[in-house]
Order: sequence, then C-alpha cells, then structure tokens
Amino acid sequence: MSDPHDVALGARLLAIEVTMRILVEQASRSEAGVRERIRGTVEDYLSGLDQNAEVEQDFADRAREFIGSILRVPER
Repeated sequence: MSDPHDVALGARLLAIEVTMRILVEQASRSEAGVRERIRGTVEDYLSGLDQNAEVEQDFADRAREFIGSILRVPER
C-alpha cells in the first residue's frame, strides 16, 4: 500500500509541473527566449555546486531532468 504522504507529495508535484508547463508555454508566446533563459538560470545555479560531490551531482542531474520536462515544447 502506498504511503499517504508520498501520494500527497506526488499529487502536489504533478499540479506544480502541469501549472509550470502551461505558464512557460504562455510566456514563450510573447518572449521567444524564455525557455533558454530559465535553463540558463538553472545552469548558473548548478555551476556553483561541488561537481565532485555525489549528492550534488545527483541533485544537478535530477534538476536538469525536471527542468527539461517543464520546458519541453508540447506536441501539436
């Protein structure tokens, strides 16, 4: 059986991700470079992490994966 906390967290993250995708899509209609700007800001943050630390590298990899999911261009 699933942990109720995990279910609640998963539902919350889904809601946040869907909302962010819609907002990014809307913003990209008026600002063509918004996806690149967001990705650049994330990369700037990640570049300050200790690249030799396993936990921080895992964090960076997951952050890139999640931001990629949010910034992907929807199929039409």
